Amino acid sequence: MKKNILLLMAAVFFLAACGKKASLPEPEPTPEPEPEVVIPDFDVTLVDGSYKAGDEVKFEFTGKEVDEISFYSGEFLHEYAYHDKDRISKSQSLVASFRTNVELGASPRQPDQVSVFVSTDYNGGGTHADVVNATWKGKEDFDDWFTLAPNDNLWNQTDYLSGSIDLLEVFEENKPLYLAFRYRNKKNGSGGTEAGYARSWYIYNLNVTTTLLSESKSLHTNYLGFSLVYGDEFSSDDLKTSLITATGGHMNLKLPVGLRQVETELWAISPAINLEEINHGLDIPKATVKDVNATMPKEFKYAFAEPGNYKVTFVYKEGELKKTKHIELTISE
Repeated sequence: MKKNILLLMAAVFFLAACGKKASLPEPEPTPEPEPEVVIPDFDVTLVDGSYKAGDEVKFEFTGKEVDEISFYSGEFLHEYAYHDKDRISKSQSLVASFRTNVELGASPRQPDQVSVFVSTDYNGGGTHADVVNATWKGKEDFDDWFTLAPNDNLWNQTDYLSGSIDLLEVFEENKPLYLAFRYRNKKNGSGGTEAGYARSWYIYNLNVTTTLLSESKSLHTNYLGFSLVYGDEFSSDDLKTSLITATGGHMNLKLPVGLRQVETELWAISPAINLEEINHGLDIPKATVKDVNATMPKEFKYAFAEPGNYKVTFVYKEGELKKTKHIELTISE
């Protein structure tokens, strides 16, 4: 009897345990992992070879297909480095030249009767005091400077070309440059003017050109805008006989008879000359290699017109993702 009671109690406990187990909640299902977003296994390689200007340079594509491919050649206005910032180009040179000739006989002129100068601190005021207070640099300050007509030059001989002088190194930041011609009549130790006749000078064919990355730009092709500044000895307008032609084709610097035995000077000074600056905006791709709807190409070819070292960039996209591949190459002549 006792044994039966024990068996009955064990059965009750077993059934109770089974009931509790059956009432436990089902475990939450394991969530599916998010799909991993990756940039496609895509690459661009330069096909080995020696390339010259005009040759087709070959690039090969390997790996998965992508949606878009654009090509930056590394040439001016097509460099990836400027795809998100404005490209600013400034004057890389500023070259001036002109011609000179002298008249009124074959007698020697005074030494340095006419000289050429430049200044970055002339205030443009147009008085002789303004000129005197400015700092002027001339042939003593440069290894290579303008050449003027020689001492024995005769009128009707060929005009003398000054040579083309790059004035870029003279400029100071945020300051204009002035180009000036000085005519001087000097005294000698005896109280008279130096040996040599006060001859009449002609200055022709001005050309001031600046070169930027994208272009050469002519700034001055005549003498319009030049100003004549006279020394204090030119006390009346009748003595101010130098002139600039109405069209600015040439200047004539000279002394009137009444001042040929007097120490004095006169200047012809250019307008302010400033370096040029151009904002080209953002660089853009040289070519679209593939757009969204196009078939994936296996290769791309491009010919560089000029020799040089180039850093080309391929920009490729898959959906919203973007990557770049840079390749440096040399194009020979």
